[in-house]
Amino acid sequence: MKSMINKSKLLLVLFTGFFLVHTLIADCSAQITPDGSVDTHGDALSVYVSGAYAYVAVGDKGLQVIDIAAPADPKIVATVNTPGYAWHVHVSGNYAYVADGSKGLLVIDISTPDSPTIAGAGDTLGYASDVYVSGSYAYVAAGDRGLQVIDITTPNSPTRVAGILDDVGHSTTDVYVEGAIAYAITFGSSTRSSRYAKVTGPNTPHEYHSVWLIDISDPLNPTKSNSFSSSKNSVSPIDDVYVTDNYFYITSYYYDEATGLNYGLFEVIKVSDLTTTGTALTPGYARGIYVAGKYAYVADGDEGLQVLDIGNPERPTIVGNADIPGDAHGVYVAGNYSYVTADSYLYVIETGFESSGASSPVTRVVQALAAGDVTITETIDLSDFAGEIYVDGDFAYAADGEKGIHVIDVRDPSNFVQVGYVDTPGHAYDIYADGDYAFVADGLHGLLVLNVSDPYNPGIINTLDLGGNAKRIRASGGRVYVTNDGYIQILDISEPGKPVLPGSAGDWEIIH
Repeated sequence: MKSMINKSKLLLVLFTGFFLVHTLIADCSAQITPDGSVDTHGDALSVYVSGAYAYVAVGDKGLQVIDIAAPADPKIVATVNTPGYAWHVHVSGNYAYVADGSKGLLVIDISTPDSPTIAGAGDTLGYASDVYVSGSYAYVAAGDRGLQVIDITTPNSPTRVAGILDDVGHSTTDVYVEGAIAYAITFGSSTRSSRYAKVTGPNTPHEYHSVWLIDISDPLNPTKSNSFSSSKNSVSPIDDVYVTDNYFYITSYYYDEATGLNYGLFEVIKVSDLTTTGTALTPGYARGIYVAGKYAYVADGDEGLQVLDIGNPERPTIVGNADIPGDAHGVYVAGNYSYVTADSYLYVIETGFESSGASSPVTRVVQALAAGDVTITETIDLSDFAGEIYVDGDFAYAADGEKGIHVIDVRDPSNFVQVGYVDTPGHAYDIYADGDYAFVADGLHGLLVLNVSDPYNPGIINTLDLGGNAKRIRASGGRVYVTNDGYIQILDISEPGKPVLPGSAGDWEIIH
């Protein structure tokens, strides 16, 4: 995958506040291109889509609510700063249920999506890393305390009513519910961080990991029904499970002793007798799964999104992929779109449906790509591009490192045109534009203010020495926030041509 990148060509993919600069080349046969993305500024670990919103668990940044009504332009509309570490989210009705690490289960009222509030919290006894809601109960993977059953009849007072698997000597990391069965993944390590640790060879300890089938026909008295372990030489924990009527699907990481290579492992398991009916190897690290119709969508680590045809369960076959930057963790499919979490981003990827309305979301796109009918709208060569890009109205402003600032007319998506340029004195790392002004983080030369009222003839009108190396810039409420070595410096831009420095916060982390 890495060999396909041409660093001199840029694809602009819209997301809130900033454009993602996505490097691709024209030869994208059998690939699916992301439509939009949004930076969550944290570890985007799981996503659940409900209506026009995506709910993303973002680790120490809590829960973020993202408006996806316009898939090419997703926008963060709200954030709930949870007290723990948000690993997973499940939405049911007007509530989002968050597995919040050491803080257990959080119930968040999302009846007004852009103004969510924490309604209640439930003790899970152990470290909450996954949650699935079915009926009046939430089933929580709670580390060495096994699978915990939480009564959520009263959302502001969730109550633990039962637990199981706390006696198997392993950590419960994931859970999925289908009908009267809960499928719980256990792993020999009780440290949650090991779930995403990459394995590099055969000498890595093979710790015991299984899928347990738990009968929850009586949620107050769950019982062990059966268990299943991966069929191959998997050297990582089973990472995810997805269940349909007749099959369940698991992902893990596989070391091929014959070739000495590592792959992702996707397995199809028959529910009736727990036999493996088919397997497929993916090029990356197979993590999250979502099944829709005859296709399985797999978040495949640094190999992006893989789409597998599972119409024949004995021969699951990769039929498409989306090459996205970062390390893909989670995936959710709704309608024509797949929503993939990777590093700090949520990517929106159109997978489409056949015009007949049949549930075959990949075939049309893959065939169109192979025929050259689906193309990148436009690229523009910025040579040694080394910074960030910001779009304001009809123009994109690209911070190009030692090459300064480029102004690009993006009114015609099929014909980007560079119309203006500013040679900055330092290293242009980042830029923010608003109306007639743009603000540049220019490295050792601090903050620059540009007059861009005429985008064809932009110019520097002010410079502010920040006494360090200015690299990132964000703006909100008449202020810009600039990362400067170990500081975030806050500047009042109510008079844009004369920014002032009312204060700085030396103990804050650099934004990245």
